[in-house]
Amino acid sequence: MNVFILFTTLLVFQGSTKRFEIELKTRQLQSTLTDVYFGAGCFWHIQHEFIEAERELLMRDDKNLTSRTGYAGGKLADSEGKVCYHNEGSIADYGELGHGEVVGMRIPEFSIGQFAQAYFNIFAANGERVDPGDKGPEYRSIVGLPGGTSHALYSEVERAAQSMGMVLVVGNGNDPDTFGTKSVFVYNSIEFPFYQAEVFHQYHDDFQSPPYGKAYNDLRIQAFEEGRIKATGCPDDPSPTKMMSSTSTPTPFLLGLGSGLFFLGIVLIYVRCDCFLCRREYVKADKSEFSKPKNNSSGNQLESEQIQSKKYSDEKTKKESETNCMERNSKESNEMIEIV
Repeated sequence: MNVFILFTTLLVFQGSTKRFEIELKTRQLQSTLTDVYFGAGCFWHIQHEFIEAERELLMRDDKNLTSRTGYAGGKLADSEGKVCYHNEGSIADYGELGHGEVVGMRIPEFSIGQFAQAYFNIFAANGERVDPGDKGPEYRSIVGLPGGTSHALYSEVERAAQSMGMVLVVGNGNDPDTFGTKSVFVYNSIEFPFYQAEVFHQYHDDFQSPPYGKAYNDLRIQAFEEGRIKATGCPDDPSPTKMMSSTSTPTPFLLGLGSGLFFLGIVLIYVRCDCFLCRREYVKADKSEFSKPKNNSSGNQLESEQIQSKKYSDEKTKKESETNCMERNSKESNEMIEIV
């Protein structure tokens, strides 16, 4: 009996030790975060795919998402270290500098194989990218790893590529389009680093898919405010001050001021309309007076004097009534302003 208890205890201890080793190894791998990038055509669609992969494979919430659109695979940046989207001044144009559109992310090293499989699953069944309309070196298929093909987990990337019948080729920088070749360039991300794309390119809807929704698009604002994406200094990118002002929430003071001005406007419109109605009655009276037939006889002095007297009396009455109208509206206006 004692031997049985001892044997059982030993098995339980060994099982606990094994689980502890697995948990420790998992924590160590999770703490080793690696910057990688993937590209295959337009980066808007690719970013959405990897946002979903981060959520599914790493259980990340919105505040911990790292996938960003960007550029990589070129030999140069401009003199200020920028790489930009096509622009009118051709300033740091990514195409002219030899870069392609990619999505960069920071993931645990152990998950590189999973993300590589997610990447190759994006391709169509024939091994081509899903947006064949985009052609040119800017849309070539790209994988970037620290060390490139010498990375410790490169074999997992290679296995994922083979599962889709695709071939990995060492990238030398400024490489041509891969469309029709079923090949993917592999870059050493230390030698060919990732350059974040402009803010407006982040969390963008894709032309070939239904809109991803406002909640997805608004991740751009959250990521910018939390510093996970930054203004690039490119021509079409806003300055940090402008971006923050455009994403800031109106203060309660401004909201209250706006409401007050709105109600004040309603009061003024009411007063103006009421005055207009008062004045319109007198205009109608004037018109009716002018529409009466005129007596052209110059010999009847008494009739002329009576007309002048009546006109004076009407003018006086009109002015008094209009003054009363204005005073009444002023009083009502002050009462409504006090209510507001």
